[in-house]
Amino acid sequence: MRDYKSTILVDKETRSMLSKIGRKNQSYDQIIRELIETKNRVGLLEIDAGNFSSSELDRS
Repeated sequence: MRDYKSTILVDKETRSMLSKIGRKNQSYDQIIRELIETKNRVGLLEIDAGNFSSSELDRS
């Protein structure tokens, strides 16, 4: 994994929700990655070499 960092803004409610579903000592990055992997496993999201494609976003 690269060591590049970025900041994303989320509502305090979203941050609280992430904290509640995460395990003790799990970073927000780890929680978000786990959610992405879970969604990918059920076939709703495809990530290919850094390109993001989601059927939910392709509706525009």
